[in-house]
Amino acid sequence: MEKTIKLIACDMDGTLLNSQSQLSDGNRAVILKAIDQGVMFVPSTGRPLCGVTWLIEQLPGDFPVIVCNGAAAAMSKSGRELFKQNMQRSDALEILAMAAQMPHPYILWEGDKLHVSHACLETEIYSNITGAHMHLLDNLDDIGEITKIIWIIPAELGPQLMSDMGERFAGRVNCHTSHPRLLEFVDSKASKGLALAAISEIYGIAPEEMMAIGDANNDISMLEYVGCSVAMANAADDIKVHAKHVTLSNDEDGVAAAIEQFVIRNA
Repeated sequence: MEKTIKLIACDMDGTLLNSQSQLSDGNRAVILKAIDQGVMFVPSTGRPLCGVTWLIEQLPGDFPVIVCNGAAAAMSKSGRELFKQNMQRSDALEILAMAAQMPHPYILWEGDKLHVSHACLETEIYSNITGAHMHLLDNLDDIGEITKIIWIIPAELGPQLMSDMGERFAGRVNCHTSHPRLLEFVDSKASKGLALAAISEIYGIAPEEMMAIGDANNDISMLEYVGCSVAMANAADDIKVHAKHVTLSNDEDGVAAAIEQFVIRNA
C-alpha cells in the first residue's frame, strides 16, 4: 500500500500545462485542493525561475520550485536557494565548441540570464516561453557560472545525438530532452531527481511520501526517485515504463486526475 502523499513534484511543459502552454482551471482547482490539505506542490521544470513567475503568482505561499532540469531549486516567492549545481566549465566549453560547428542555434543559461548563439525564430520563441530577455553570446570569457546548455535541433536528430553525447560525457554531464527539438545539458550532479532529494532532506519528507508527474526524458530521474510515479498519456512509451501509473493527457487535465486519484483525501 502506497503511503500518504505529502509532496507532489510536477513537470510543467507537456504535463501541468496544456498544448497552449496554459494552466487549466481544472488543474489549478485540484492543486489548490491538495495544498489546502497540507500537500506541498513543487513545479519541476527545465525553465529558469524567471520563466515560472506567472505560475508562482497563481499558487499560494512560498514553496520550492525545481528549475533548469534540476540544476537549481529555490523558494518561489523569497527566492531562497535550496539546491544548485552548475556545469564544470571545461565540460560546458567543450559542448559549446561542438555546438558552434553545427548549423543549429544553441542557448546558454548563466543563472537566470539567457544567452543565444544568434537571434532567430527558434531562439525568439524560446525567449518568449521562458520570459527571459535574449543576450547575444559573444565572449565566453565574460560569462560566469554556466547552469545549462541547450541545442535546438531537428527532432529526428535528437535520439542519436542524445545517445552519442551521453556516451561522450558519461559521468560528467547529464544529457536529455525536455522537448523533441531541445537537447539539454546539465552537470552530472544535477537532475530533477537530485534536486528533489535535496528538498526531501530539507523538509524531512521521504521519497515514499512523494508523487512525481512527468512526460519527458528529463522527468525520468524524479519518476524513479518517488514512491508514486505518474506518466502522462501523451508521454512516449519509453517514458511510461519508468512510472507506476499513467494518467490522462495534458490536454485532458491529467495532473488533476492523478492528484484526485492518489492524493486527495475525502473527508
